[in-house]
Amino acid sequence: MIVRFFTWLGALVRPYRRRPGAALLIVFTLALGIGANAAVFSAIDAILLRPLPFAEPDRLVVVEAVRGGEAGPLAMREVADLEERRDLFQQVAAFLPDSSYTLSGQGEAEKLPAILMTHDLISVLGIDLLYGEPWPESFDRERNFGILLGHRVWKRKFGGRPDVVGTTVALDASPTYTPSYTIYGVLPEGFEFPEDTAIYRSIFISRFFPNIEDRNARQVVAVARLASGVGVEEARQGIVALGQRLTQEYPDTNRGVGLQLSPLRERFLGPVRPYLFLLFGATVAVLLIACVNVANLLLGVALSRDREMAVRAALGAGRRRLAAQVLGEGLVLAAVGGVVGLAAAVPALNLLRLALADRLPLWMNLSLDGRALIAAAVLSLVAGLGASLVPALRVSSARLHDALKEGGRGGSAGRRQTLARRALVVSEVALCLVLLVAAGLVVRTFRALMAVDSGVRTEGVASFKVALPWTYADEDAERFQREVLEGLLGLPGVQGSAFNSNPPLTGIERVDRSLVRAEGQDDVEVQSNPYAFNQVISDQYFEVAGVRLVTGRAFDRRDHADAPSVAIVSQRLAERLWPGDSALGKRIRVMGDSPEEVPWQEVVGVAGDVRREGPSGEPGFDLYWPLRQRPEAWGHFFARTTASAEALYGPVREVVAGVDSGQPVLDFRTLEQRVLDSVWRERLTGTIFGIFSALALVLAATGVFGVMSYLVRQRRRETGVRMALGARRRDVLTAVLREALILVAVGVAAGALAALVAVQGLRGVLFGVAPWDPGAFAAGAVTLAIVGLLAALGPALRAIGADPAEVLQAE
Repeated sequence: MIVRFFTWLGALVRPYRRRPGAALLIVFTLALGIGANAAVFSAIDAILLRPLPFAEPDRLVVVEAVRGGEAGPLAMREVADLEERRDLFQQVAAFLPDSSYTLSGQGEAEKLPAILMTHDLISVLGIDLLYGEPWPESFDRERNFGILLGHRVWKRKFGGRPDVVGTTVALDASPTYTPSYTIYGVLPEGFEFPEDTAIYRSIFISRFFPNIEDRNARQVVAVARLASGVGVEEARQGIVALGQRLTQEYPDTNRGVGLQLSPLRERFLGPVRPYLFLLFGATVAVLLIACVNVANLLLGVALSRDREMAVRAALGAGRRRLAAQVLGEGLVLAAVGGVVGLAAAVPALNLLRLALADRLPLWMNLSLDGRALIAAAVLSLVAGLGASLVPALRVSSARLHDALKEGGRGGSAGRRQTLARRALVVSEVALCLVLLVAAGLVVRTFRALMAVDSGVRTEGVASFKVALPWTYADEDAERFQREVLEGLLGLPGVQGSAFNSNPPLTGIERVDRSLVRAEGQDDVEVQSNPYAFNQVISDQYFEVAGVRLVTGRAFDRRDHADAPSVAIVSQRLAERLWPGDSALGKRIRVMGDSPEEVPWQEVVGVAGDVRREGPSGEPGFDLYWPLRQRPEAWGHFFARTTASAEALYGPVREVVAGVDSGQPVLDFRTLEQRVLDSVWRERLTGTIFGIFSALALVLAATGVFGVMSYLVRQRRRETGVRMALGARRRDVLTAVLREALILVAVGVAAGALAALVAVQGLRGVLFGVAPWDPGAFAAGAVTLAIVGLLAALGPALRAIGADPAEVLQAE
């Protein structure tokens, strides 16, 4: 059996021993298509298809508050309302994202990302701790210092010792106070929720929740497990009804506030899904182009073997057997191409993994596993059969005895074979145009996004975060910030420095938002106000960050702690609170606080609108307070420089260390980089589309070159006669190029119609450009015309370079 298999395999490979160039080209072409599809399938499988690493993940949902169409966090009291709905939820937990703590006493001090959570979050997610157990439920409502360690930080900082459970560690130590936190447990390997979290801390801290019953203190994200038998749609309807009931029962805090529910998977995958499907469509197009190209190559090989096939048919070989051999040869080449493609997919996945390193949770591991291998095997089988089908049908239907009658001239394709090869090239060009148009639209989307005014001036501005521990007293925090700002101004080339507690373009989920009341509004009017993004800023922030001051003044030394409270609002917030009227001199107050704690604040300026999430987001409703009047320990520093902003990292670290050596510099990036990071999906998609388009152009050029070379060979006698009778070489060259251009033109026309349909699926990811944008279609058509002419130039030059006498003598 084994001997017969290898004998059969050798028979399939034998024809290509004499045509190694064709075999290599076929294998290379299939490897491109199969490798690209294997890499993208692995990404889709890891991100979209694999279940989340939680128990029964499809029953996990996220519940958020909605005001003015914008989703946001809940109050802890609203989490308690959810817990009462046992008909909808089996269990409900909450966490406060985007915190951090400085771990000391375990080697070099290090700032670690953290969340604050209720005791039952791990239970809701269905995770078993590696060691230990969560803290008691009472910790959710009283001040305690309990933590869980993420697996990676446990291995790296604690040596993976099980006996750390029950011990204490120092977090956020200050010169005057070092709080001790008890380690209650260690999380299993591969678990991080949200991504990159190292420390999980008990949630109750007076700083965030001065009154845990306050329904206006909306800071937490709620995660719930649906009750048995309850579907997402049923729970969604129940949540909407609950939000309406809370509005009626608590109009002072919940009027205008709704509730919404979405599967937990959407939290991780929602924004990424359309781009992955887009890339999957692109890889399928590349594979189709590769298969069509290979079909053309195989057909060319089959045409050169007409005499061989005719002899075998004359000796008794049936047409089915000959067709089966052609199919077998294609499958062998496809199998080799699949192996080569998988080898190429490994570095491609590594590059994709690097590009997505900070974007995906730890468990979404991009790798070639068994599912990817099965997918590659299926792709190889389909590609081999699809590419071999045309030459196999030709062998089974051709008049092979005609090849014997032609004797030494070899096989002739005839008109049908020529039309078949032309049709294949036309389909290649059409598919390539679809891909080029899609790539052009994605690239134009990225350019349109980068042309949007985000409301800040990004050139020459470096930014970084310093999260002072909560143990810092207000006066110490104020001193730290003042000395850092002064130190930044002392750096060469730095023209200005500033601070913002809650700046745009940082991607932080734990944004500080509040409901504000304009003086004169009644309770009903207040509940229709949007949430404002609270930002405590230093005097020079607008100037350094390039935020436009529309009217009024910026903060200055007049706005000290003992002066009347003042604020600056964004233009969009001013228009919402005082439509058609000037905001200057008006007064506002944050809801949820008593007037004694936060008195009325006079609006002294109106700032330009800023797109907090980047160019693709809407401008926010921004509320600014002076740093002197509202001390804030957390925030970002900004430095505008005439030199390279990237080069400030080292000097910035020295400045911060000079003020407090225990405070690391976090999230150092230029504002330009922050804008780029906000459109990373569009940028990455455009880059990958550009690579795929280049591959498609190479494949289309190969197809045009192969067909024109074949046609030139078939017409060499006709060309020799014409040139012998006086035809000019320029006329022959023009005729060959004209025929290639006609093929491309027909393909472009067919591709344009296909593209008009295909690009409708891009609507959800396009920005500032229509799916039928004429510029993208024209650019794709012109590019294909140029590539087609260049591909046909080689065969055309061969046609005019031959000596007519030698050609006629050979014929």
